[in-house]
Amino acid sequence: MKNTTFVLQFACSLYETRSNGRIPEVEVVSRYRILIDRAIPSMNLSNSTCINPRNITFFTCQESSDPRGPGRESYILLNLLQKLFETLLELHLDSDVHKLLVVLIRESERASENNLKLVLVPFLHFLVSNSERLGISLSRFLYEHFFQRVMDAYIKRYVRQEPVLVEQGRGKKLERERITRQYDAAVKSWKLRAEEAQREIWRFDQTKLRALLGENYSRISDMRDVRLEFQAQRPPLPPFYLPTNHPAFGGRGRYERPTAAAGNTRLQSQATYQARPSLTEISRSISEQFSQQKVGTKRKAESQIVDLTQD
Repeated sequence: MKNTTFVLQFACSLYETRSNGRIPEVEVVSRYRILIDRAIPSMNLSNSTCINPRNITFFTCQESSDPRGPGRESYILLNLLQKLFETLLELHLDSDVHKLLVVLIRESERASENNLKLVLVPFLHFLVSNSERLGISLSRFLYEHFFQRVMDAYIKRYVRQEPVLVEQGRGKKLERERITRQYDAAVKSWKLRAEEAQREIWRFDQTKLRALLGENYSRISDMRDVRLEFQAQRPPLPPFYLPTNHPAFGGRGRYERPTAAAGNTRLQSQATYQARPSLTEISRSISEQFSQQKVGTKRKAESQIVDLTQD
């Protein structure tokens, strides 16, 4: 489905008809469940637009009262997601709640910057602020994993890597000046995004956020993956380092032992990447990890890198 906002708006309108008595409530709920069962896996936050914002009666914009203002579509989508989540809990559709969070993890890897900043992160605030009212336990592995993945995507995809000025050598003066100006502009833009993200992080109840992020709290709250000051303290990468390429769980890349080509002492390395997992595989993986969780023990999801150079 190309228009996620429209589909969620339609589902919300359908569910609201249960109170007017025209259609039996049992039938309304049955139709709603069928629609949502198909709509959730098809969500796409990379480019979601709203057909007619004025048709959404429960829409409330916290930061802009102008329905034509910037970001209005993202705010509408956020309200629809919140309404969807509450309805799923109201109907005790735990499997659909699970499916929704899994899909949002997937979407955090490809959502537009607007939807990442104005939909997914505010949705995290919604969960923290309303956990008691909604009757959800944020200590469950599913919610911990959801928070870690979305916050990680927010830092890496919205804030992005702090710019680095590469040594320019003895190039032409005008060229060096042009590169320096571009670097200064990039640093200024990065600092604004980093400061904005830092304020967003501190808006959370830090006790709850620390519990949700676990041992990843300092890494995410300090934005260590994108700040040069922390990266300079990291140990050097292993030989023939190859990044992982797993969009759902930060899965495993693979190292292959380099071999010398005939007549050539230069070593070459190759990488083998796993294919993008399906939604079913993602959901099954989370379910398996959650089922193994012991009472009183928090399980942490970590990305692993397998080093086969030590064979």
